[in-house]
Amino acid sequence: MEFIIEDGYNTFYICVLFVALFHSESMIERCFLIDNNLDNVNYVSNPKQCLSECDYSMLYFQKIIMYNFVKRLKNSLCISSRMINEIRLCALTLGWMSNSDKKTFNECDPIDFLVFLIKLLNIKVMNIMCPDKNIINDNELFITTHSIKDVQTTYNEWEIKNKLINFPIFVIFKIFLNVSPFSINKKIKLFKVGHNYSNVKWVFHSILYKNNNKYATILYKNDKLFMFSDYNCPCIRIVNENILHDLKNTNIYIIYRKEPVI
Repeated sequence: MEFIIEDGYNTFYICVLFVALFHSESMIERCFLIDNNLDNVNYVSNPKQCLSECDYSMLYFQKIIMYNFVKRLKNSLCISSRMINEIRLCALTLGWMSNSDKKTFNECDPIDFLVFLIKLLNIKVMNIMCPDKNIINDNELFITTHSIKDVQTTYNEWEIKNKLINFPIFVIFKIFLNVSPFSINKKIKLFKVGHNYSNVKWVFHSILYKNNNKYATILYKNDKLFMFSDYNCPCIRIVNENILHDLKNTNIYIIYRKEPVI
């Protein structure tokens, strides 16, 4: 995995998010780049149906993410600053940073960019019910909680006061890491025994975090952990789980994807 991802002048927030999301084949890629596109529209049987300018821009945006970044990442090919800037400029035309005081070429938070993508592409993440308050939060983006000893235990504790009422393709935990050691379960369950989905598992995909004012992501691939950051050379290197010890008192975002069923 020795290749170069160039900086397109403060574009690292885009790169670190895309590496976290798309480093491996999964339904996450399908949610962001395939299911939301407009290729399945039947123009022959609906000759009067046409795409709006915004629809074309959306489709183009998905395609350049796929061909400028994702396919090159998976084939360990270098990604140039021109390719990254093309993605950023397209995002700007679709409303990225339109409500921000930041300038166009400022470094941004990858989590903010993730939220932008989820809303732009109308991706459904989680519907959560709070039984105590009898409130349903539609399309909640994160399971926000404090760490206990591992992800499964942390989720089980969170589930005492909350109820997941849909079947998510992926889940994102926003966990304040206040215990050490803290373990990342390779697989977790989101539904209790007796539920229709109690046998379904979600697989650890990646972690996004900020440490020393630098964003990085830890990836799980081929039963190994890798870290991607702009201060590594090469930018992706093998690490072990002890790296989490350095992240105490930090918010980390842990992504789990649904395990494929064959």
